[in-house]
Amino acid sequence: MPAAPESVSGNGKPPHADAANEFDTAVADMNRIAVLVDVNTLFFTAKSVYQGKVDYAALMKAGVADRMGIRANAYVLQRPDVNQRCFLEALEQAGLQAKVKEIKVWIGAGGRESCSKASWATGITVDAMNIAPRVGTVVLVTEDASLLPLVETLKSLGRRVEVAGFRSAHNEMATAADRFIAIDGLVFKDRKFVNAPSGRGGLYEGLPQDDDLEAEEAAAARKSQRALDK
Repeated sequence: MPAAPESVSGNGKPPHADAANEFDTAVADMNRIAVLVDVNTLFFTAKSVYQGKVDYAALMKAGVADRMGIRANAYVLQRPDVNQRCFLEALEQAGLQAKVKEIKVWIGAGGRESCSKASWATGITVDAMNIAPRVGTVVLVTEDASLLPLVETLKSLGRRVEVAGFRSAHNEMATAADRFIAIDGLVFKDRKFVNAPSGRGGLYEGLPQDDDLEAEEAAAARKSQRALDK
């Protein structure tokens, strides 16, 4: 039986021809951007290095600037016994859509608590590749160097890639990106962290909680910090 003739699109080309050239013919405007924020990697660095927390509203302003944001996601890891409701609301107020992955916690031998290793690296990669055809620039806000192949892949597809993070943590990611945005100045001190012992303790000890990250407390902390800086 002879093969059916291949259908064509309105421009006279087979559908797969447009799909194959999707990245070549997609939006060329580099001002159309997607911002993907790896929340927990930022949280740990801000806490351990600066004894503070990230100002996500200021982060969005620095990352988007005067460009058109097409997508802005915040990727959060959450323990089942930690309430992050107010924190998630604060992220949304900053213009970020929160995506939450729950960490599995169990009691092992000897009654010791254990946590599953969790990362948003795969999820961020999938979302970045899905949104890339609709934007000219992808802004990755992360401390996770395992996303370096994603940076290189997006650039090979003609996308501008910007990486935002702390100067103390980045090297290869900053070098590979078209632009590096330092966010060290977007951290405000938190009294709970200043005299806290160094190190993470448990694998996911110190995850954001309501009493840590309520929007009103964050605003008050920023105001106090500005007063101290004068």
